[in-house]
Amino acid sequence: MKRRANQVDLVKMLIYILKRFWVVVLCAELGFAALYMYTKQHAADTFTASGTMYVNNGNPNLGEYQYTSAGDLNSAVQLIKTYLVVVKSEKVMNAVVERLSDDYPNITVAQVSPTLNMASVSETGVVSVISKTNSAQLSADIVNAVMEYAPEEIIRVVGAGSIEIIDYAKVPAIPDARETVRPGLMGAMYGAALAACVLALLYML
Repeated sequence: MKRRANQVDLVKMLIYILKRFWVVVLCAELGFAALYMYTKQHAADTFTASGTMYVNNGNPNLGEYQYTSAGDLNSAVQLIKTYLVVVKSEKVMNAVVERLSDDYPNITVAQVSPTLNMASVSETGVVSVISKTNSAQLSADIVNAVMEYAPEEIIRVVGAGSIEIIDYAKVPAIPDARETVRPGLMGAMYGAALAACVLALLYML
C-alpha cells in the first residue's frame, strides 16, 4: 500500500508540474536569453586563418582525391589525419615555436598545437592548414610557420611525392562568428531544470 501511495504521489507531482508548465517554459526562455546575451557580450573573439598547399601523395589509389568508393574516401580521410599528426609532431612543433619566438617570446608548443587543424579542399589534393586563436596575427603566423616546416616532414613520413604551397595565410580582417546558440540552449536546459525542481519542492511542501 505504501509503495502504491508513493507511486500516486509521483503521478500527482507530475500533474502538478505539468499544470504549471508555463513556469518551466518561462524559466527556460530566461535561461536561454541570459547565457545567450552573456556569451555575445563577454566571450573572447577568435580569429581563424588558413593557408593551402597541394599534396602530390604518389598513391595511385587516391590520385587527385577523386573518390570512387567509400574505401577511397576513408583512405583520404585517414591521410588527412596522418598529415595532422605529422604537423603536430614534436619536430615540426618545436621548429614552429622557434620560428614564432622572435615575435611571441613566451609561446609554447602546448599553446600552438591545439589551435591547428587540417582539411581537404572540395575532395581534391589541396589541403588547408588552419589555426584558430584569439589573435588574428598569431593565427596567420602559426599557419605560415607550419607551412614553412611541415611539407618536408610530411614528404619524409608519408612518402608524398611533392608538396607545393598555393596560398599562405592572410591575417583575418574580422573575428569568427561567436557560438551563442549552444550556450543559450544550455541556459534553457538549466532554467527548465531549476523551475521543475522548484515546482517539485513546492508540491512536497
